[in-house]
Amino acid sequence: MNRQQIRRNARVEHHIQVVEPLARHYAAKSGQDPDDLLQVGLMGLLRAAEGYEGQREIPFSAFARPHIRGAILHYVLDKVAIIRLQRALQNSNRDVGAGFNAATQQRRLVLLDDYLVSQETDPTSELDRREHLRQLTQALQRLSRQERTALEQVILKGQSL
Repeated sequence: MNRQQIRRNARVEHHIQVVEPLARHYAAKSGQDPDDLLQVGLMGLLRAAEGYEGQREIPFSAFARPHIRGAILHYVLDKVAIIRLQRALQNSNRDVGAGFNAATQQRRLVLLDDYLVSQETDPTSELDRREHLRQLTQALQRLSRQERTALEQVILKGQSL
Protein backbone atom coordinates (compact mmCIF):
# COMPACT_ATOMS: atom_id res chain seq x y z
CA MET A 1 0.00 0.00 0.00
CA ASN A 2 1.19 3.48 -0.77
CA ARG A 3 1.10 6.42 1.65
CA GLN A 4 -2.09 7.86 0.17
CA GLN A 5 -3.98 4.61 0.75
CA ILE A 6 -2.62 4.36 4.28
CA ARG A 7 -3.86 7.93 5.06
CA ARG A 8 -7.26 7.13 3.48
CA ASN A 9 -7.63 3.98 5.57
CA ALA A 10 -6.61 5.82 8.74
CA ARG A 11 -9.26 8.52 8.07
CA VAL A 12 -11.93 5.87 7.51
CA GLU A 13 -11.01 3.99 10.70
CA HIS A 14 -10.88 7.19 12.74
CA HIS A 15 -14.26 8.51 11.49
CA ILE A 16 -16.23 5.28 11.16
CA GLN A 17 -18.43 6.31 14.12
CA VAL A 18 -19.85 9.20 12.02
CA VAL A 19 -21.72 6.75 9.78
CA GLU A 20 -23.80 4.83 12.34
CA PRO A 21 -26.02 7.69 13.59
CA LEU A 22 -26.79 8.75 10.02
CA ALA A 23 -27.60 5.17 9.00
CA ARG A 24 -29.84 4.66 12.06
CA HIS A 25 -31.65 7.95 11.39
CA TYR A 26 -32.45 7.14 7.77
CA ALA A 27 -33.32 3.52 8.62
CA ALA A 28 -35.92 4.77 11.09
CA LYS A 29 -37.32 7.24 8.56
CA SER A 30 -37.38 4.88 5.56
CA GLY A 31 -37.95 1.45 7.07
CA GLN A 32 -34.83 0.10 5.35
CA ASP A 33 -32.49 -2.34 7.04
CA PRO A 34 -30.03 -0.38 9.24
CA ASP A 35 -27.19 -2.75 8.32
CA ASP A 36 -27.72 -2.07 4.62
CA LEU A 37 -27.68 1.68 5.21
CA LEU A 38 -24.59 1.35 7.41
CA GLN A 39 -22.79 -0.46 4.60
CA VAL A 40 -23.87 2.15 2.04
CA GLY A 41 -22.79 4.93 4.43
CA LEU A 42 -19.39 3.31 4.83
CA MET A 43 -19.01 3.38 1.04
CA GLY A 44 -19.80 7.10 1.18
CA LEU A 45 -17.17 7.53 3.90
CA LEU A 46 -14.62 5.69 1.79
CA ARG A 47 -15.37 7.92 -1.22
CA ALA A 48 -15.04 10.99 0.99
CA ALA A 49 -11.69 9.75 2.31
CA GLU A 50 -10.45 9.23 -1.24
CA GLY A 51 -11.48 12.74 -2.33
CA TYR A 52 -10.41 14.65 0.78
CA GLU A 53 -7.74 17.31 0.42
CA GLY A 54 -6.33 18.10 3.85
CA GLN A 55 -4.72 21.39 2.82
CA ARG A 56 -8.13 23.11 2.56
CA GLU A 57 -8.45 23.38 6.36
CA ILE A 58 -11.89 21.72 6.37
CA PRO A 59 -12.29 19.09 9.09
CA PHE A 60 -12.67 15.65 7.57
CA SER A 61 -15.86 14.86 9.50
CA ALA A 62 -17.51 18.00 8.06
CA PHE A 63 -16.32 17.00 4.60
CA ALA A 64 -17.45 13.38 4.98
CA ARG A 65 -20.98 13.91 6.33
CA PRO A 66 -22.51 15.11 3.03
CA HIS A 67 -20.85 12.21 1.19
CA ILE A 68 -22.21 9.68 3.69
CA ARG A 69 -25.67 11.26 3.72
CA GLY A 70 -25.71 11.45 -0.07
CA ALA A 71 -24.77 7.78 -0.48
CA ILE A 72 -27.50 6.73 1.97
CA LEU A 73 -30.12 8.98 0.39
CA HIS A 74 -29.34 7.73 -3.11
CA TYR A 75 -29.76 4.18 -1.88
CA VAL A 76 -33.00 4.97 -0.04
CA LEU A 77 -34.48 6.82 -3.00
CA ASP A 78 -33.76 3.84 -5.21
CA LYS A 79 -35.43 1.43 -2.76
CA VAL A 80 -38.36 3.27 -1.18
CA ALA A 81 -41.70 3.83 -2.87
CA ILE A 82 -42.55 7.36 -3.95
CA ILE A 83 -46.26 6.59 -4.03
CA ARG A 84 -47.80 4.40 -1.36
CA LEU A 85 -50.47 2.09 -2.68
CA GLN A 86 -53.57 1.06 -0.77
CA ARG A 87 -52.92 -2.04 1.31
CA ALA A 88 -55.51 -4.00 -0.71
CA LEU A 89 -53.60 -3.28 -3.92
CA GLN A 90 -50.25 -4.04 -2.30
CA ASN A 91 -51.49 -7.45 -1.14
CA SER A 92 -53.28 -8.35 -4.36
CA ASN A 93 -51.66 -10.49 -7.00
CA ARG A 94 -53.44 -8.56 -9.74
CA ASP A 95 -51.26 -6.55 -12.09
CA VAL A 96 -52.24 -2.89 -11.83
CA GLY A 97 -50.14 -1.52 -14.67
CA ALA A 98 -46.64 -0.11 -14.95
CA GLY A 99 -45.43 2.22 -12.12
CA PHE A 100 -44.15 1.81 -8.60
CA ASN A 101 -45.60 -0.84 -6.32
CA ALA A 102 -44.45 -0.15 -2.78
CA ALA A 103 -45.08 -3.73 -1.70
CA THR A 104 -42.98 -5.44 -4.33
CA GLN A 105 -40.47 -2.65 -4.97
CA GLN A 106 -41.16 -2.85 -8.70
CA ARG A 107 -41.62 0.07 -11.02
CA ARG A 108 -45.11 0.00 -12.49
CA LEU A 109 -47.60 2.73 -13.39
CA VAL A 110 -50.70 2.65 -11.22
CA LEU A 111 -53.65 3.61 -13.35
CA LEU A 112 -56.08 5.93 -11.57
CA ASP A 113 -59.13 5.24 -13.70
CA ASP A 114 -62.73 4.79 -12.60
CA TYR A 115 -62.31 1.01 -12.64
CA LEU A 116 -59.70 1.05 -9.87
CA VAL A 117 -61.40 3.82 -7.94
CA SER A 118 -64.76 2.01 -7.86
CA GLN A 119 -63.53 -1.52 -7.03
CA GLU A 120 -65.23 -1.73 -3.64
CA THR A 121 -69.00 -1.70 -3.32
CA ASP A 122 -69.03 -0.24 0.21
CA PRO A 123 -70.76 3.16 -0.17
CA THR A 124 -68.77 4.81 2.64
CA SER A 125 -65.43 3.82 1.11
CA GLU A 126 -66.68 5.05 -2.27
CA LEU A 127 -67.49 8.42 -0.69
CA ASP A 128 -64.09 8.50 1.00
CA ARG A 129 -62.39 7.80 -2.32
CA ARG A 130 -64.34 10.47 -4.14
CA GLU A 131 -63.48 12.97 -1.38
CA HIS A 132 -59.83 11.93 -1.55
CA LEU A 133 -59.85 12.28 -5.34
CA ARG A 134 -61.46 15.73 -5.04
CA GLN A 135 -58.81 16.83 -2.52
CA LEU A 136 -56.04 15.44 -4.73
CA THR A 137 -57.42 17.29 -7.75
CA GLN A 138 -57.59 20.54 -5.78
CA ALA A 139 -54.03 20.09 -4.52
CA LEU A 140 -52.77 19.49 -8.05
CA GLN A 141 -54.56 22.63 -9.27
CA ARG A 142 -52.77 24.70 -6.61
CA LEU A 143 -49.37 23.65 -7.98
CA SER A 144 -47.53 25.84 -10.41
CA ARG A 145 -47.26 24.72 -14.02
CA GLN A 146 -43.60 23.84 -13.45
CA GLU A 147 -44.44 21.68 -10.41
CA ARG A 148 -47.24 19.86 -12.28
CA THR A 149 -44.88 19.21 -15.18
CA ALA A 150 -42.24 17.85 -12.78
CA LEU A 151 -44.79 15.51 -11.19
CA GLU A 152 -45.92 14.30 -14.59
CA GLN A 153 -42.38 13.70 -15.81
CA VAL A 154 -41.13 11.97 -12.64
CA ILE A 155 -44.15 10.00 -11.44
CA LEU A 156 -46.08 9.23 -14.59
CA LYS A 157 -43.25 8.99 -17.10
CA GLY A 158 -40.59 7.65 -14.71
CA GLN A 159 -37.93 10.22 -15.58
CA SER A 160 -35.24 11.29 -13.14
CA LEU A 161 -36.01 14.21 -10.86
